[in-house]
Amino acid sequence: MKMKVGISAAIASFLLVTSGILWGTTPGTSLKVQLVGQNQLFGRGMNAAATIFDHFLYVGNRTDGSSRCGIGDPRRTTTGLNSCPHPNPGVLVLDIKNPAAPTFLNEFGNEFTTGTFAGQTSRELRVWPEQKLLMVMYFRCSSIIHACTRPATDDWRIRFFDLSDPVHPALVSTYVPPSKPHEMFLWVDPNNGNRALLFLSTPNIFADANPNLIVTDISQARTGIFTEIARGNWNDRFPGTDQANYPFDATSRDGCGPYDCNLFVHSMGVKADGTLTFLALEAGHFLVLDTSQVAAGVRNPKLVLLTDPEKRPVWLQNPPEPDAVPLGSETLGVLLLLKAFAGGSVALTGVEAIANGVPAFKPPEARNAADTMTAMAILLAILFIGLTVFAVTFGLRPTEEGGPSIVALAARTAFGAGSPR
Repeated sequence: MKMKVGISAAIASFLLVTSGILWGTTPGTSLKVQLVGQNQLFGRGMNAAATIFDHFLYVGNRTDGSSRCGIGDPRRTTTGLNSCPHPNPGVLVLDIKNPAAPTFLNEFGNEFTTGTFAGQTSRELRVWPEQKLLMVMYFRCSSIIHACTRPATDDWRIRFFDLSDPVHPALVSTYVPPSKPHEMFLWVDPNNGNRALLFLSTPNIFADANPNLIVTDISQARTGIFTEIARGNWNDRFPGTDQANYPFDATSRDGCGPYDCNLFVHSMGVKADGTLTFLALEAGHFLVLDTSQVAAGVRNPKLVLLTDPEKRPVWLQNPPEPDAVPLGSETLGVLLLLKAFAGGSVALTGVEAIANGVPAFKPPEARNAADTMTAMAILLAILFIGLTVFAVTFGLRPTEEGGPSIVALAARTAFGAGSPR
């Protein structure tokens, strides 16, 4: 009989601790993303970064205005390499005032992706709402993954458009960064709405003086004045980049050395006050910069690297570096288990009350206590499995610390938003 009680307690403990792992530590959001409206955008595909001004949506394009057929398209051999027109290659303007029915209004900038500029893509879009400025980053797209034609030269530029008429943006200036950009982050000074900086990733796999990041003051963009105020490249700080086989290794299968020809800044995010900048590197690395001097407007500001590249967070790390902090490390696993145990075993006091209160049961005490423990374990199993199935079916995920619990989210989903947390 004692064994039966012990088995029941073990089952209950397992369910409670497992529920702690599933519901207490999994990141996510409290509510499902719900589709309320859509627009097919002419079925053109290859849509790029979108941005919003007032109730207008601007959607760029990842391909160009040529007729190049993509890899795998049978028309490459049946009708010719350039027999696949790319419809609507410009930036699309939509009215999203009624999100249930987003409406196409206009297309502009086709001339920047066709003719002389064939092979260019309107890849990244940002809006500076206070100044009614739309900025569109154009650069050469890939003939392999974007079905673009290959122009003779690889050039790039960021065009600035006036949004006084949001439906018909007018070109006011053009900025050509000194290095080819890939992503951009617009930072507007919270203390001065007339001051804005553009953080540009300029991918560079070499450990040299050429930048991986450029910061440009665009406060005078309307008059065509762009001032570079800072730049940086931290590849030389990474283990292995001082080796003779970096970045290329003729003896490797793909000709690449450490980091697989993939160590460069891909994109970045800037803290609202501008004091910190977070860099995502293509090779699965993450760095943090102190950009407080940039935010403060210091003359010749310094970009201070806060993350030691030898102890950086990494994913799919190559070459292996034992001092780095890989995703899903053993330390993280132990902490995760401890937190799950703490969160899931809280209810074990009920199990303990039954085990310690056997004499209080009617005769036969041991059997009745065991049956009660078994019933409790079964109920826990039903609740746990039922809640799990419900959560998976409706896409429920736990929130950040202090947010509604899974049980509260399940109640809200079942009974409506008026349900208590």
